[in-house]
Amino acid sequence: MTTVAAKAGEMAADTQCTWDYSLRVQKVFRLKDGGVVGIAGNAGRGYAAAQWMVNGEEGEPPKMKGASLLILRPDGSLWVADDEFPAFPLLDKEAAIGSGAQAAMLAMRAGASAGDAVKQVAKIDPYTSDPVQMLKIEPAPKRRRAK
Repeated sequence: MTTVAAKAGEMAADTQCTWDYSLRVQKVFRLKDGGVVGIAGNAGRGYAAAQWMVNGEEGEPPKMKGASLLILRPDGSLWVADDEFPAFPLLDKEAAIGSGAQAAMLAMRAGASAGDAVKQVAKIDPYTSDPVQMLKIEPAPKRRRAK
C-alpha cells in the first residue's frame, strides 16, 4: 500500500512500493489542468489510471481494480476514484488514501500539512517510508478568447 495525503493545495506521497521486495517509485503526478493525482493500492493499475488522467483522459479509462486515486483539482477540490472511474467529489478539505490514511488524516486534523502527515505516518506504517514527494496545485491555464 502507501500513504497519499492532500490538504491546502498540496498533495504528498511516500515512495515505497512493496511486492515481495521494496523499491522507490513516483506516486504523485501533475495533471494538464494544473491539478495533481496520487495513487495507492495496486501499483500497476494505479499507475495506468494516473497516466490516463495525465494524458488527458481520452478513450476508455483503464481497469483499476485494487487501486485508488486521490485527485486534487486546481480549484482545491478533492476527488476519489476507488477501484473504478468515474471519480467522485469529496466534501472534506483534506483527505488521504492507502494503508496510512487514517493516521495521515489524524495528523492533518491536528494541524500537520499533507507532507508532514505522510512523514509522520512513515514512522509507524510498514508500507509507508521516506522520501516523501510533494506537489502543489497550479492555477488552471487561462483560456485565450478568440478575437
